[in-house]
Amino acid sequence: MLQLNEPLELIKYSFVTSLQLQVPDSWKLYGAASINEHWTLLDEQDGFPKPVTSYTERAFSIDAPQKYQYYRFEFKKCKFDLSQVHLYIP
Repeated sequence: MLQLNEPLELIKYSFVTSLQLQVPDSWKLYGAASINEHWTLLDEQDGFPKPVTSYTERAFSIDAPQKYQYYRFEFKKCKFDLSQVHLYIP
């Protein structure tokens, strides 16, 4: 879970692969105004874009961005290795 200092609107996010080339199979991104509120599904992906190469950034747009202070990813595959996660605001 990611807690931001203030609510921000994410318009996209990206993952950067690592040397190991183990990437998540599928995942969901959720946002919430507070930790105890309902989590809203913002994005869902059913596969990592191919080809998978070392240290390559892949970006994913959020179709209906809203301001949230809390974000969390839910991954289906638990064993993967990413070097970076980037969050983008307008």
